[in-house]
Amino acid sequence: MPTLKNMTAHPLRLFLNMKHLTKQGWKSLNQGSSSEESNRWIENFGKVVAGVAHEIRNPLNTLNLLLFSLRQELSNCKSFQKAFEYITQMEGVIQQIDSIIKNLLQANRPIVAHFQLVNLRQLFESMLQQFKLAFPRVSVTLSIDPKVTCTTDPDLLHHIFWNLWLNSFQANSKKIKISAIRENGKIVIKIQDDGGGIPRDILRGLFIPGNTTRPDTLGMCLYNCFRMIKAMLGTIRGENRRLGSQFILEVPKPS
Repeated sequence: MPTLKNMTAHPLRLFLNMKHLTKQGWKSLNQGSSSEESNRWIENFGKVVAGVAHEIRNPLNTLNLLLFSLRQELSNCKSFQKAFEYITQMEGVIQQIDSIIKNLLQANRPIVAHFQLVNLRQLFESMLQQFKLAFPRVSVTLSIDPKVTCTTDPDLLHHIFWNLWLNSFQANSKKIKISAIRENGKIVIKIQDDGGGIPRDILRGLFIPGNTTRPDTLGMCLYNCFRMIKAMLGTIRGENRRLGSQFILEVPKPS
């Protein structure tokens, strides 16, 4: 049985061991293991994820320093304005990755949300420009009253939405529709796409870590979304539609 130290000694070995761990863990959970076994597996999985985060953060910091140096070198050349725009976008992505790593490092600890009043339409509009640059062939439409606000953590909500949009893109969606309404004392947000839908065997354990059919991922995306929405005192569920799928989030409205 490999120890955590051995599993985190090399990035490639770490990734392969995580793939094995998620596959075995999901199989165990799917076969109805006891609550104690399930909790132990999820706890151990969190420790390995923390090891991955440490491995990723080092080259990420190096990349950030190189970008800073490049910006300094180009600062006196006005003809490189377009390059600056791309650098700014890259810096934004690095900040997102760094924030995700922070959450991975907390994988076996509670996420702490920092609540504030958030205008949902403004939040989505601020995200759309970056999403369109990354995925220009996907159309995103908003159906949100400019006055709809909620009490939540905007950074965590940003991560959740980005993960769900990325899921839609990976499901070959061409259109994504986002709506938000006040309902039963809460704000209900729906993210709908026209992709291939959620496979039935995945749907049964949608938010369990390691539950994925994609060979190039660890199945952490929706698990992280679940943890973040829970920290914000909200709920999330996913379901298939006649065409595509939808995720429904409920978050507290302003008190």
